[in-house]
Amino acid sequence: MKQYHKHLQAILDQGTVKPPARKGMPGSISLFGYQNSYDLKDGFPILTTKKVSFRQIATELIWFLNGDTNIKYLIRNGCNIWNEDAYNYYKKLCEENDAPKLKYEAFLGKIKNWTETTLESYSFGDCGHQYGKLWREWNRHNAKPLHIDQIKNLIQGLIHSPASRRHIITAWNPSTLDQMALHACHCLVQFNARPLTQDERIDTLDPIDRETVLDSKMSQAEGLLDDLNAPRYALDCQLYQRSADMFLGVPYNISSYSLLTEIVAAVCNMVPGKFIHTFGDSHIYENHLDQVNEILSRNPNKYDLPKLSMNGNFIDASRAAEDIVTGDVTNKDFALVGYESYPAIKAKISTGLK
Repeated sequence: MKQYHKHLQAILDQGTVKPPARKGMPGSISLFGYQNSYDLKDGFPILTTKKVSFRQIATELIWFLNGDTNIKYLIRNGCNIWNEDAYNYYKKLCEENDAPKLKYEAFLGKIKNWTETTLESYSFGDCGHQYGKLWREWNRHNAKPLHIDQIKNLIQGLIHSPASRRHIITAWNPSTLDQMALHACHCLVQFNARPLTQDERIDTLDPIDRETVLDSKMSQAEGLLDDLNAPRYALDCQLYQRSADMFLGVPYNISSYSLLTEIVAAVCNMVPGKFIHTFGDSHIYENHLDQVNEILSRNPNKYDLPKLSMNGNFIDASRAAEDIVTGDVTNKDFALVGYESYPAIKAKISTGLK
């Protein structure tokens, strides 16, 4: 994860000091335009210079993939990273409807008890047209309303038209920006199916099958690889992130989209390739400078990257449906093997709360 450290240092060395972006937030040091690349065959990209909660990352991604926009699911699974954004959205709706608003702790209590609200078309904890809604149920209104499932379309497109350049998921809808708890930071992602060479396909097989193919005649190898269902493609993923909180948010984003790439690759019978992270405004908040200096003092080469394991039943069900089927999936269906790191470093999340 040397790329992440190099990016932090580039912001400190080359960044521009900016005032707070929203009321109640700290100022920042900002750098516009940057890119990092992670080869997934080298291990699962997760920070080792501070402990990061993979369980929370998996929980949030399942939340997105389920099309859920209410933080009750997150809270029930020990993930509280969206609490303040959900509260800010609730306050905004109260102000727009001239309705009384609860204090933060009371608001969270209502979510845990699943209490109904008097605000029309709103349940406590809802975040509006957030990632899950846009990924799984993008609304298009013309003569006939149409709900677009971008995730299902992505899977089917990769399976049936892998050479296409249209494998895109977008979370930026100008018509719903006023209906969101937080404007999408990671707003567009594109996937690329890269053909594997015959040798690369052979390398994906288990030792016995690999030996069988290597012992065959050259003219028979391709047919044997197809019979053994050897992957034909590596799957690369490029994320464009318009706004990036480098200390707290980006470590989650790196691992979340690497996990998404691994899942999509498994469902489409492809090999995980590269995760390419492209940035608009990447920034370090002024109240995170001490934490950034602490992480930069740590050695990113001390620990090896872990490996990812996934529940095979989940992959089989998703492959059969040509969709990512998450109904019964929990964060326990994904695990990191051999994850070691330096201790966690605490910092305050910046949402403009209160």
